[in-house]
Amino acid sequence: MKFLFLIGLLPAFFSCSEKPFTVAVTFPEAAGLKPGDNVAMRGLAIGQVRDVDLAEAGVVVRLEIQPRFAHHLDDKASFQIEEEKLVTGKRRVAVVPGAPPGVPLASGATVAGAALPEDMIDRARGALKDSVQEAEAALKHSVDHARDQVKGLGRAVLDPDTQAPRTRGDTVDLDQPRHFRIRVLGVKVHATTADGKDWDSMGDPEIMVQVWVDERQVLLADGGSALAAEFEDAVSEAFDLTAETRIQVKVFDRDATLNDEIGVAELTPKPADAASKRVFRLAAGRIEEVRVTVEEVTP
Repeated sequence: MKFLFLIGLLPAFFSCSEKPFTVAVTFPEAAGLKPGDNVAMRGLAIGQVRDVDLAEAGVVVRLEIQPRFAHHLDDKASFQIEEEKLVTGKRRVAVVPGAPPGVPLASGATVAGAALPEDMIDRARGALKDSVQEAEAALKHSVDHARDQVKGLGRAVLDPDTQAPRTRGDTVDLDQPRHFRIRVLGVKVHATTADGKDWDSMGDPEIMVQVWVDERQVLLADGGSALAAEFEDAVSEAFDLTAETRIQVKVFDRDATLNDEIGVAELTPKPADAASKRVFRLAAGRIEEVRVTVEEVTP
């Protein structure tokens, strides 16, 4: 019984394992035919277009035919590209068997297809022309739309009624004072050796204080001859304050014979430091302490 059952499955097994039957057909042009389009004989779908490729004298279309229909293809059969559905423009390959039938084709054979009807070529070219015109129109619309947007942006930038003001960088009003300034409150230096000579034996240093904002000197204050000095009105010139502003406080002995730099302290204040009236207490080199504040300049 099992043996009979297995014998009954053999036809199905061999039918499932049959290799696809293929035919290569050459045409002058593809006329919109593409892989996946149907192959039909007398209105019945017998296979599909597997691929379309260029050839020396046109295109080669490879057809994959269902094996059970393969014996209907002979060397006298005609192959022609035609419209399957006029509305969508979809194509198919129509096969007409030879009458009388010729020699059956072998799988993998190459045959010549029929020339395309002139009206079909004209419609294909017309469809291509329409597609190109539609693409050109769409591109022109996109370019015009982009141009209008750019013009609108330009008007918005120039018209204060349509664009809210926005700052770009730091604006300097030349008719108004600058924004911030440094006030030096006091300085104290270590009693130590300067250029090989002790201040205690040579007398106290003659303290000078410089304030530099980036590459610009904004303050030079005289602290007198002492190891410590308090200042009442040591206020710098006004300057802009940004995140990149570099401020240096230099303390030195103005005695030309010693030419002694006591120390250079650096700070990076923020506008909030002026609002909070923060006092910076800094030490550097032989500076024991220098006290400074940042003040906002009022017009």
